[in-house]
Amino acid sequence: MKEENLSKLTENEILTYESLFYEKKIKLKYNIKKNIKYACNGDLIRQLLGILIDNSIKHTNENGNVTVNLYKSRNRNENRYGLGLAIAKDIVEKHNAKISASSKKGITTFKVTF
Repeated sequence: MKEENLSKLTENEILTYESLFYEKKIKLKYNIKKNIKYACNGDLIRQLLGILIDNSIKHTNENGNVTVNLYKSRNRNENRYGLGLAIAKDIVEKHNAKISASSKKGITTFKVTF
């Protein structure tokens, strides 16, 4: 584990998938607070982001919306995991963090709290 800039790491991973959002006509919005640092395994965090972003593309209808937010938070929500997110859950737990997913009125939210 070493200190990583989660802001840059997240933005770079999102940019990797931009063309897929465009092809599927999914509107992508992201709000990334600058310079958020965290001691982690950067490769595993990139893998985690890839899993979450890939799932958002696969499970969002054409002309749908996906929003990615990265900000500092001390809120802790209860743990809820889907079967397809087992790897993401493992990565998060290795970083002493929490992951949750919720869905309301057709909007699904994945939240990773470090």
